[in-house]
Amino acid sequence: MGKIRKECTLYKDNIDHVLRVKEEHSSKSFSAALDIIISEHKKNNGEQINALADILIQKLDVKYGNLFTRLRLGVGTADKNSQVIIEILNSIILNQEMDRVYSTEVLEADITKESKDIVKKRIENFKQRKNYKEYN
Repeated sequence: MGKIRKECTLYKDNIDHVLRVKEEHSSKSFSAALDIIISEHKKNNGEQINALADILIQKLDVKYGNLFTRLRLGVGTADKNSQVIIEILNSIILNQEMDRVYSTEVLEADITKESKDIVKKRIENFKQRKNYKEYN
């Protein structure tokens, strides 16, 4: 991309700063020194954003690392259990030579209702224990 000529007004201390950069970098012109300052600013700004992102990631890991680990392990366990249940159900279906689907929305077996109640009570107990630990 080619250069474009621009006229601008700067404060004296900013002009002095550009002149110092010009001298430090042995730049040929005021514009070249200004280009150096802008390039350094862009680079530093990007580095600051990356540093800030790294700090944020570290703080999130410190604060929520255990939670994420527990969630990941819990999801893995739930997935394994679901796969085991599917294999068991598939075996039962094949053994019983069933060829129809009975939706729980239409007809729910008593054992399914009891299982749901057991799971619901188990979850309630876990929540009660967790709440008890948090408040005591």
